[in-house]
Amino acid sequence: MQQRHTRSLIAFSVVGALALAACGDDAETPAGTDAPAGTTAPAGTEASAAGSLAGVCPETVVIQTDWNPEAEHGFLYNLIGADYAVDTGKVAVKGSLTAGGVDTGVDLEVRSGGPAIGFTTVTSQMYTDDSI
Repeated sequence: MQQRHTRSLIAFSVVGALALAACGDDAETPAGTDAPAGTTAPAGTEASAAGSLAGVCPETVVIQTDWNPEAEHGFLYNLIGADYAVDTGKVAVKGSLTAGGVDTGVDLEVRSGGPAIGFTTVTSQMYTDDSI
């Protein structure tokens, strides 16, 4: 049982890291600009502050956990700013995504799993709910 739980935790961590990494950009930014070298900002967007993910990531990044909120999910909840709200209907916590205490311009929603989703797997939830 412990081994299965450990594998689930590792798989969840990898999926979460990949999801957040997908929001990033590895192109270098020329000094004094917000756009990567050789690119222009999309039409209708303004130059953003350093560390802003607005326009790069979805408006809300949703993470589906595998169980009830617990200590091993603490790192996720630490990413949510002080403006958080608890949604008892979704059994989720949503607020601004922060990095080093600085708002990134997008929201983060952490959803509970296990009994909150009828004991279905995270993978099943991701297939049935396109917002994750």
